[in-house]
Amino acid sequence: TIIPRERLAAIVPGETTYEEVLKLCGTQMEVREDLAMPRRQTLIYRGRRDVPHRQWAWSWLAAVSYWDVERHEVEIVVDDGLVQNIQVRVDRARSPR
Repeated sequence: TIIPRERLAAIVPGETTYEEVLKLCGTQMEVREDLAMPRRQTLIYRGRRDVPHRQWAWSWLAAVSYWDVERHEVEIVVDDGLVQNIQVRVDRARSPR
């Protein structure tokens, strides 16, 4: 699942609740719990996208010269039912195919 920036912008730390995050981002995520802080959990959304890089072959005709693989990861820290922090990571690498 790749979460669009517009949805992430709707999440406001200190105001957005856990239930609102589930409505905005969905329920397909990993959950990490901190045993030292039982009311804190981190929701992790991961997604992958293949991006073609085109090279113009002739007039309007293009060929794909190579592919990049983007791995998206969003971590949302929820403490006592409210969002405390959001981190987004995007890793890019050239595909071996």
